[in-house]
Amino acid sequence: MDALYENQEKWYQDGAVDDTVFKALGAEEYPRLKKLLLDPSIDAAIDSEIALGEKREVNSTPIFFVNAIGRGPKVVCGLPYPVLKDYFDRIVK
Repeated sequence: MDALYENQEKWYQDGAVDDTVFKALGAEEYPRLKKLLLDPSIDAAIDSEIALGEKREVNSTPIFFVNAIGRGPKVVCGLPYPVLKDYFDRIVK
């Protein structure tokens, strides 16, 4: 993950994501990852997450769904920790 973020500018330009991942994982781990990515259950899990996002009307990121004491509001946007903490403190009281 770190390698993808650190090298994003390069692979974004040339599309060589595999090269970045290979360099990060090495010759032994990279083939294992490629094999795992061919597992059809991954596509099913992704499709399930997409369907849930559509059902919950997720249309931007970041977004949080807070489930506490029978409440489940949707919080849209990135918020600093103190703001989130205050929000959580208020909804659980």
